[in-house]
Amino acid sequence: MNFQNVMAAHKATAGYVHKTPIITSNALQKLSNHEEVILKCENLQRTGCYNLRGVMYHVICSKQLDLGINHFVTHSTGNHGLALAHAAFSFDATGHVIVPQDTPSVVINSLKYYNGEVHRCGPSKEDRIRLIQKVMDDNNVSNRKSGTNSCVYVHAQDKAIIAGNGTAGMELMLQTDGRLDAVIVPASGGTLLAGVAVAVKVMKPNIAVFGAECVAATDPMYEFEHGSASPDVACEDTEPNGLGVAQTAAEKSVDTLRQERKNRVSEFSTPFSPLVAQCVESHVDGVLKVTEAQVRHAFRFVYERCKIVIDFDAATAVAALVARPEVLQRYRRIGILLTGGNVELEKIPHLARL
Repeated sequence: MNFQNVMAAHKATAGYVHKTPIITSNALQKLSNHEEVILKCENLQRTGCYNLRGVMYHVICSKQLDLGINHFVTHSTGNHGLALAHAAFSFDATGHVIVPQDTPSVVINSLKYYNGEVHRCGPSKEDRIRLIQKVMDDNNVSNRKSGTNSCVYVHAQDKAIIAGNGTAGMELMLQTDGRLDAVIVPASGGTLLAGVAVAVKVMKPNIAVFGAECVAATDPMYEFEHGSASPDVACEDTEPNGLGVAQTAAEKSVDTLRQERKNRVSEFSTPFSPLVAQCVESHVDGVLKVTEAQVRHAFRFVYERCKIVIDFDAATAVAALVARPEVLQRYRRIGILLTGGNVELEKIPHLARL
């Protein structure tokens, strides 16, 4: 996984995804005591989330390999599924999204709005695997000449997904003329953090990249949404110790830096796939952990002061900016990736409650 992959994704997805705007926030600058805070608004992306970048590139790569691929399958309870439904429909294909039986109707309606084909499965992991295989078998028509099938599985941590998500970081650097000193990215499933880190570190090697994570963000639906480090469905390649330490990178040996980065991956509570972990080890400088109360405060602050709605993951990055001054005070200009804005209207009062 390298910068060339991100550049290829940027070129391929042009016209299919929005070049989302950046905004500055005087309120956040004053609160965090930084010279400049820039927000990359992926909440204004098509489907309301950054996920479309990676999923769209996956679909494009699949179509480049074989135009006969007209069915794309994944399991998701949120943004990944929305992105697949929209991306597949953009190429007159069908996005099949496997969801649990008890998925809220608002999620189902959103998937259908983006022309997704919804398939409900039982509560167990085995139920999900069986239904995925059934959907793929039902929609697969083998092409004897090319040896390919008309249906593919889209894993949330595929290489093309990482490359596509990395275009958000590439855009941010271009939009800011490379003046940022640090970037904070929600850890989430890891693919946005990995892709952005790969992109920005090549464009500006001395920039700092931090992943933000909520220590209380244990979500029973995580594995359903993002998969596991050893996914049950093979992830195909569709693409043609501490923070705030006094020593600088230049003062440390290569072996020391390598060991610190390996340790850093284990600091994340999010389970990363091997490819994501490799990118994090190579390019991410640290993890900023915040509490759920701090995330709620950040959500409310952005809603009240910046006048935009962001999701829980995005609020995690904003919370890290404010709550971890001991790590970030050395950086003058900081960019924050706002992952999305898909929040159910009824849940806004709950998220904003302090």
